[in-house]
Amino acid sequence: MTKRNETLDIIRIAAMLCINGIHFFHNSGFYGTPVEGGTMMLMCTFRNLFIICVPMFLMLSGYLMNQKKPEKKYFLGIFKTINTYIICSVVFFLVSKFVMGEEAGFKDFITDLFGFEGTRYGWYIEMYLGLYLLIPFLNILFNGLKDKRQAEYLLAALFVVSMLPSFVNAFRFESAEWWLLPSSSDEYFQIMPQWWDNLYPILFYFAGAYLAKYKPNIPVGLNAVLLICSITFNGAFCYYRSIGGSFKWGDWNSNNSPTIAVTAFLTFTLLLNIKFKKENKIRGFILKTMSNACLFAYLLSGTFDTVYYDIFKSRIPAAKDRFAYAPVMILLMFALSVCSGITLNIIYTEAASAVKRLAAAAGNKLFCKPNIKK
Repeated sequence: MTKRNETLDIIRIAAMLCINGIHFFHNSGFYGTPVEGGTMMLMCTFRNLFIICVPMFLMLSGYLMNQKKPEKKYFLGIFKTINTYIICSVVFFLVSKFVMGEEAGFKDFITDLFGFEGTRYGWYIEMYLGLYLLIPFLNILFNGLKDKRQAEYLLAALFVVSMLPSFVNAFRFESAEWWLLPSSSDEYFQIMPQWWDNLYPILFYFAGAYLAKYKPNIPVGLNAVLLICSITFNGAFCYYRSIGGSFKWGDWNSNNSPTIAVTAFLTFTLLLNIKFKKENKIRGFILKTMSNACLFAYLLSGTFDTVYYDIFKSRIPAAKDRFAYAPVMILLMFALSVCSGITLNIIYTEAASAVKRLAAAAGNKLFCKPNIKK
């Protein structure tokens, strides 16, 4: 049995913390707050750090699943993701109806469920189900490449078509006035074709597979310096693009942004350097338990966001005053999401095991030959 890599558990847990971090910005009124002053500069920086959450999850999929083959057992594994989404959707529906007092019926639940709005962050499942079905075939492509150079050509090609345009097409090169106040206009001058934006999950998947297969050696010190530079640039750039108005959100600072991709990649490679000299069963159990519950935690986080951020905003009316409580709210949402995720994951795992045992017992009873005495 292969020894579990605790470093990958840490990466998944860190990505989950970033999920709660980026959702603070969604729920605190940050995006409607005028961008000016040191506080907003700092908030812009952390916003662009936390948004690496989805890229981190996608790279982790590539790191762990790059040897999966198109087999029946693999494809049946998709039902765990589907069941997780359904369970979390039921929880969100019940909380919305009986705690938040929303007028929602069974028809609304079914409509939201199939529209991937059963939970607030169901879009991730909508994206991931498609990726899951493609993974074995993506692996055939990636593992069929002759060498490291060809793998790098593949990553470069995907980077150019799915990410680079989102950045270079986000300027107005024909207007000198625009550069003095970029927030004055959302009209940009396109210089590259921008058709393949939504390929970014495949790029991140291949990036994870590349790291797993070739294990590029970036010195820890250099990696840390490059990461700090990347985070600082992203924060300063978004502040510059937004100053004079509210936060400007575009492809150039979203999941398919090349600068966000660099931050995510450098964070992933830096965390890969975490090593433990001695095995510790308690530490291993805690990391494994938290890591295995992260999908439940991700989808359940929307339920806690709905309940607690409404209370939070009612207690602190001014958006700027809420920012000081960011660490408290992020850690609270993380704790609630992970603890509830662990609980549901244990219940689901035990229930699934019980169903398998019952099915096996029923099958044995059905097909075994009766022992008839003559």
